[in-house]
Amino acid sequence: MLSAVTCPALQKPTHGSLNCSHPSGELTWGTTCEFTCEEGFALTGPSTLQCGSSGAWDKQQPSCTSVLTAVAVTWPEEGSVSCASADLTYGSHCDFRCREGYVLEGPSSIKCMAQGQWSEPFPKCKVVQCEPLKSPEKGSMDCIHGAGNFTYNTACHFSCLEGWNLSGSHVLECSHSGNWSASLPTCEGELVNLLKRFRDKDHISCCIKVDIAIQFEKLHLETTPAEVVTDR
Repeated sequence: MLSAVTCPALQKPTHGSLNCSHPSGELTWGTTCEFTCEEGFALTGPSTLQCGSSGAWDKQQPSCTSVLTAVAVTWPEEGSVSCASADLTYGSHCDFRCREGYVLEGPSSIKCMAQGQWSEPFPKCKVVQCEPLKSPEKGSMDCIHGAGNFTYNTACHFSCLEGWNLSGSHVLECSHSGNWSASLPTCEGELVNLLKRFRDKDHISCCIKVDIAIQFEKLHLETTPAEVVTDR
């Protein structure tokens, strides 16, 4: 009695599964076996094998290999990236950081997904921005900017017109936290400063009074436009 032609037993691939069509479980001639892989793994080789009349499978048995990402990770300008796995397979993740004075715009961590793409777009490093400053009244401002106007490391120098004194810091710097190193200074008249100096005094000497009067008159002349006299 002739026995049915059978093919050699097949092995279930690592990280995959095997499903054969013969109801009895015997791998006889004409039996078809289908291979699939777990999430994050791709089939290398044919997805189906068929048992031939000679007792041999028509193709080589496939295997399941980890999915590799198609897009390489790029370092953000002014930042760095570190990945848990060098080959960037399914499930591996990469973490991003920015150097001082810069902040991340986007996710701090991304993950390689089952289809070989990243979970989110790559982030960027954006320079820290401080609030714009303006020159004080009766004064001027000169700024040396960093990577952009009023950004990290920008230093602004302040001065006042003649007859006016600076109240506050002469230099303000934009810090890595996005705040200025001090409050915006102001320019105050010499008479105001003189009065402040003696505001807690009960008596002001005659010489002080005369000096105040002279300073006031000088300030008045400097700030009041001259009248134009015409002959009629």
